[in-house]
Amino acid sequence: MVGADRSTGPGAARAASDGPARGYRVVLRGELGDGFEALFEGMRLRRRAGITELTGSSIDQARLARIIELTQELGLELIEVAAVEPADDDGADG
Repeated sequence: MVGADRSTGPGAARAASDGPARGYRVVLRGELGDGFEALFEGMRLRRRAGITELTGSSIDQARLARIIELTQELGLELIEVAAVEPADDDGADG
């Protein structure tokens, strides 16, 4: 039946994984230099005590997956990924 249930099949996981945009914090081992800011466009980098926190709002699941994939391609050690409330996502607005 054409146009039947689209909740299964190859495209279903992709559509479900995109999800609504929200804030995320990604914590990496090591203090990344300023040159990495361009790679993680739209994310704020904070360095402290041997770690780097990437924070940003309005990140959908597909973008989050790409950020994680990029950290792996660069050989960076991923410590934590967490959803954050909009007021806590980057502290840049006040």
